[in-house]
Amino acid sequence: MLADLRLKGPGAALLLAAFLASGFSALTYELVWMRLLIYVFGVTYYAIATTVTVFMGGLALGALLAGRLIDRGHDPIRAYVVLEIALAIMGAAVPFTLPLLEGLYVTLHGALDPGLGGRIMIQFALCAAVLLPPTAAMGATLPVLSRYVITRPAEVRLGVGLLHGVNTIGAMLGCGVTGFYLIWAAGLLPANMIAVALNLAAAALAALAGRSAPALPPAERAGPGPAFGSRWWLVAFFFSGAISMSVELLLTRIAANLFNNPHTLVFALVLGCWLAGLGLGSLLITRVARGIAPRVLYGALQMCAGALVVASPLLLGAIQAGGGVGAGSVVERWGLAFHSADITWIMLVAGGVSLIFGMLFPPASALYLRRMPRLGATVGAVSFTITLGGIAGSFFTGFWLMPLLSAKDALLAMGAGCLILGSLVLAPALAPGPRVRAALAGLAVTASVGAAAWISVTLPDHAFLPRYVETERVLFHRDGRSTSDAVVITPASPQPMLIPNGEIPLRGEDMATYLPLHLHPSPRRMLLIAFATGFNSHMALRDPALEHLTCCDLSDNQLLMAPLFKHENGEVYDDPRFRFEANDGRNFLVTNREPFDVIYNDAAFFATYLHMFTREFLALTRANLRPGGLYVTKLHLHLVGEAAMRRLLSTFLEVFPRASIWRVKEPRRGRIAHAELLLLVGRAGGGPVSLEHLDRELARRGAAKAFGLDRCGLINRYLVDGDELARATGQGVLIEDLRPMRFSQLFRRHPYEFSEEEFTRWRGEHPWATAEPGDPARWISGVDSEVLRACHQR
Repeated sequence: MLADLRLKGPGAALLLAAFLASGFSALTYELVWMRLLIYVFGVTYYAIATTVTVFMGGLALGALLAGRLIDRGHDPIRAYVVLEIALAIMGAAVPFTLPLLEGLYVTLHGALDPGLGGRIMIQFALCAAVLLPPTAAMGATLPVLSRYVITRPAEVRLGVGLLHGVNTIGAMLGCGVTGFYLIWAAGLLPANMIAVALNLAAAALAALAGRSAPALPPAERAGPGPAFGSRWWLVAFFFSGAISMSVELLLTRIAANLFNNPHTLVFALVLGCWLAGLGLGSLLITRVARGIAPRVLYGALQMCAGALVVASPLLLGAIQAGGGVGAGSVVERWGLAFHSADITWIMLVAGGVSLIFGMLFPPASALYLRRMPRLGATVGAVSFTITLGGIAGSFFTGFWLMPLLSAKDALLAMGAGCLILGSLVLAPALAPGPRVRAALAGLAVTASVGAAAWISVTLPDHAFLPRYVETERVLFHRDGRSTSDAVVITPASPQPMLIPNGEIPLRGEDMATYLPLHLHPSPRRMLLIAFATGFNSHMALRDPALEHLTCCDLSDNQLLMAPLFKHENGEVYDDPRFRFEANDGRNFLVTNREPFDVIYNDAAFFATYLHMFTREFLALTRANLRPGGLYVTKLHLHLVGEAAMRRLLSTFLEVFPRASIWRVKEPRRGRIAHAELLLLVGRAGGGPVSLEHLDRELARRGAAKAFGLDRCGLINRYLVDGDELARATGQGVLIEDLRPMRFSQLFRRHPYEFSEEEFTRWRGEHPWATAEPGDPARWISGVDSEVLRACHQR
């Protein structure tokens, strides 16, 4: 393969190793910077889409500019070395600019008081200021090295395929190693510095390769004739890039629902499969189809990709039916929980479609190239156009098409679009006259749209609901901009059940909302993170002392689903004291200017532990509390391992030294008789609440009548205070933003895997949870024994 290129001898291995390392570092940067920017802007789809757009925009801009500059006779190897060194310097600086970025974001948000559109624009401008320079350097490397490696038009497909494939394989390795190991084992800053070191290593390897390679011939002069192929090819490349990124986005959303896991790990898994396919496709095309005309090859590949995308929903059903995998069979790998059939489908579709799209880039460059003096500009223009299409496709699909249709129908639409594009490219090459071409193209368009429409009608929009749910009827399903939510009726419950973003069905009934309201002497303002069915919002607003309740939820579907739970939420959305914010809880707290008396974090346990239990987030909640205010969050005892429990409690006590812990029994779910739910209550200043004060508050507010809990009912749920927690947990390692915990480091098992015997055995390992509520003396300590004795006698 290398014999056909200018790249020969030991310099070939050195240069390819440099480009492999460069791809590895690029994806390490992307994952690290995305997570760091999540801490600034939150985890909403808008914030993540803004970050990805700026990242891809920098790649596109760098490819376009570098391609034009390198054609002017600059030394490609020297330019590549300079780019890698510059990228290392800028990459090392990015994490240290983020505190300034957060300060600017808060200042601009407070000064302008923008709505959703204004917030997106601020985030985009700040992201662009930080990320455009280093990402432009990343994007510049491919056209620069293409100028060095390729010397004849016949080598374009081979050279571009080889370079693009090696770089993308490096990116795939970086995605897998960083996303599933490096961030969690070393931390964000060490991972970022490893990427910096790889850039410097790539620069050194490229410099050595340049010294051992033959001299570059003088640049050719521009001859007569057009420099590029038809501009209509750029239109085709743009739509191909848009379809490619849309399919990746939709597969990530579907996988997040199927796997019932955090989006960050699912994103890394799907992206890793996608990059592997792109890289292998670029390498494979250099070996096969050499005798096929570029136009025919490009159109045929588009048709194959479209056919696979259109058939993908049916393929999932076939794999589930023929794989012998039961609906309750769950596999745990890489910190993810999934069914074998689902992971097979994701890897097959993501890998297969991306393999085809990876084959498209080399023939696209060959189609657009006309003269070698414009090689760099050709590769840069093709890369720029495809990336620009990817940006447009992800925004169009994520912000408009998917919420309007569904993830399934949007996926089918993208497959049909790919089939149509392929047929339009192929028709001129296969038909002798314009009428026959038009007829063939029309027939292909009709067949593509018809196949997609037939599958859309055959399969329901909720075809990708989690398979552990035995659903009798689906009352609501919508793939919103940030989350996918459903309301279902199951055989186990005649009442509607909420499935938020592929998580376990829930009802949202617990005592956590009115407990902190009674622990606080005068709770006027409360923030509730997560809305769910609205039950907790309703219970909070039943307290006459509460004057204002803000409910912040990531999902833009919650208020649409709320009328289905009127029996639980009492139509709380019509209460003048209620305000709903479709936003990430962290982002809301960063920009909030009026503190609260009580903040209750009712987010799902995946989000609570992975994103909302770091020392920095807890400090942010404390800063948003009035003096004496309370912050309450959950601990799912039956899920959390002993070491993880120590870390969680130690981190909480670091920020809230005056803390107490309370015990709640959740209703039966699946095979579990009951779930052990602990509530951590932290106070911003002041001492712990006495039982005498709690007794007075219960009587004054009529809690027994309003909530069905008397004084003893609450006291019997009290466990220990902060001092006892500190002695029990010891000096656990704190959880920080820059050193996050992995999903599998926190959760030992999943609730739908536990039998009652396993649950009982696991519960026995925790000394503070070994007794039933009827025997408070065994698990309550440090409280007034006379009060407890009186309650116990009652």
